[in-house]
Amino acid sequence: MKAGARRRLFALASIASAALLASGAASADSLSYCGHPAQIGTVQADRLLQMGSLVEKLIEGSGAQAAIISRSGLDLRRFDIRYSHAGIAQKGENGWQVRQLYFDCKEERPRIFDQGVPGFVLSQDDMKSIYVSLLFLPKTEEALLGMGAEDKRLSLSLLASEYSANAYPFSTRYQNCNQWVIEMIAQAWGGLAMQTEVPAQRREAQTWLAANGYPGSEIRINPLFMFASRFVPFLHREDHPEAELADNLYRVSLPAAIERFVKARAPATTRTELCLSGKTVVIREGWKGFGEGCFAEEGDRSVALD
Repeated sequence: MKAGARRRLFALASIASAALLASGAASADSLSYCGHPAQIGTVQADRLLQMGSLVEKLIEGSGAQAAIISRSGLDLRRFDIRYSHAGIAQKGENGWQVRQLYFDCKEERPRIFDQGVPGFVLSQDDMKSIYVSLLFLPKTEEALLGMGAEDKRLSLSLLASEYSANAYPFSTRYQNCNQWVIEMIAQAWGGLAMQTEVPAQRREAQTWLAANGYPGSEIRINPLFMFASRFVPFLHREDHPEAELADNLYRVSLPAAIERFVKARAPATTRTELCLSGKTVVIREGWKGFGEGCFAEEGDRSVALD
């Protein structure tokens, strides 16, 4: 391959790694996070931690014992994606923790990780667009999910051995962080029996999700990005249907798909969304999300940070 062609291929792969689908936890929200952790200034980090404390107070004030929490991460606006990572917030002995899947760079495998709410909010790669979404479930669904997420054995029974940022929702080959969350929801709400092996447990959850109308998220990719994704770590193709790949389509689990599914299954679920603009956090109740930018509308609440 000529040098010019190699440079063009490297450029395409770099674009893909910065713009394609990503998921993970802690510092694991970027496709290139293992080698290039996000750089956050002291002032911005302080504001994010204050925002995280505000999120924690909102959860505490709701009276809930468990909630579904999502945050923005990479700049995926070109794909009309705001949220890239979800977890299950639960109240424990040491306060509120977010149980989530993350990718262990050193051991090159996914793990289950408990993280404080402020730390969860702090894990950002796109400093221009900071959003957090909270789903407060009806009591029955909340109790079932909370008990399931609290059970370490159950949490691990749905943990795949191989990670892929764009994991297909109906394959047990790979898993991303959001896929683990939706499979936990299936296990809890479907009352599924415990299996002896992880693939069988995950297959049960995926079968329940398919039977109950969970489609995942459809992401149509520019053909150049689709080609470049072949060379990007943590992106895989072999678990996706050939017909969808030929149509430049990746079907994955993203927070938006989880929220739509939860709203359909448990219509009494309520939603709170927060965004950070400069030194101000805007809080919005209800299912009407923020548009472009973080601007308060009638009925929203604004909180000034220190």
